[in-house]
Amino acid sequence: MGKPRNKPSILDNEIGPLIIAIALLWTSCCQPSDSAQELFRGSVQRTGVYLSQPIHHEPTLVWKVVTQGPVETSPTVCEHAVLFGSLDSCFYCVDARTGTLLWKFRTEGFVISSACVYKHVAYFGSRDGTVYALDMATGSLVWRFKTGNEINSSPVAAQDNLYIGSMDSCLYALDIMTGRMRWRFKSGAGVFSSPAFTGSVIFFGSIDGNVYALDAESGSERWRFLTNGAIYSSPAIEGDVLCVGSEDMHLYALNVRSGKEMWKFETRASVFSSPAIADGAVYVGSLDSTVYAIDVSGGFQKWKFRTLDWGVNSSPAIVGNTVCVGSKDSFLYTLDSRTGIVIWKFKTGGWVFSSPSVVEGTLFVGSADGSVYALR
Repeated sequence: MGKPRNKPSILDNEIGPLIIAIALLWTSCCQPSDSAQELFRGSVQRTGVYLSQPIHHEPTLVWKVVTQGPVETSPTVCEHAVLFGSLDSCFYCVDARTGTLLWKFRTEGFVISSACVYKHVAYFGSRDGTVYALDMATGSLVWRFKTGNEINSSPVAAQDNLYIGSMDSCLYALDIMTGRMRWRFKSGAGVFSSPAFTGSVIFFGSIDGNVYALDAESGSERWRFLTNGAIYSSPAIEGDVLCVGSEDMHLYALNVRSGKEMWKFETRASVFSSPAIADGAVYVGSLDSTVYAIDVSGGFQKWKFRTLDWGVNSSPAIVGNTVCVGSKDSFLYTLDSRTGIVIWKFKTGGWVFSSPSVVEGTLFVGSADGSVYALR
């Protein structure tokens, strides 16, 4: 028989749990975390969810910034600044309230990679094959890293690394402070897809048709899942479900832990759009010009909305009970997330490949007309 247990003290019953609770609160609130960043699709899981008030009325144009090339990137909003790239090869930082140019940085290639901002540094890739890290305040270069081909992928920061894909077929893990390569994983073709992170695992798609799950620390493969077409879409993760589109016209739902298919949903054309997930539904666009709402558990269609024509490359943003998405018909649409009914639409001067970002009641989106719009 073991040593008799002492009578519980007041510290055991009351103060002890209080101290633990305070310590956990301090850890969660005061320590840096991988989620303390602004990036493409709103979170490291790439869910496309934005914690902002939705715009339920016909929006007002707050400002418009015009670049010298089409804007396909999704604006990243951080510290009252909006960051985005353009096909004029420049990366811009403008004031979120006024659109006033704060600084711009010229690369040697088109910029369609959307920025990740972590600890006051903006990270993005260029079609010149380079990953750039720029000081948020000044736009000055902190470091750069050269890959073997153009970069379309948007980076994510996790575990002191920056993860990004390249069309040289590799996914890279770079030291976020120095840009030094920690590891790289070679897939069978270019990596256009932007990596997602959860549970110490990095997930991404490749043009070789596979979805890959890698150990974030070592780069070792956990699993892969083969679709029947190239993957340009970026994975979105909620709980144990990963959703991603394929050129084979399907949206797939996979188990995050095993990579096993849960269901697949067929559209009528390729799915380049990255899905958004919230409240039991996944939303995605297709080149059949339609936005679909699909039940996450069962894979059945809840509703669909057809845009005018040409296809939907833009990735939906979920804001409250609304879904915001662009189309190649030049419109930005805001739909009721429950019914798919149009709440409002806004016409730009060109295709809208850009995926909208919504922060503090203002929506930011780029257009092939060379502009970034702020709507409220």
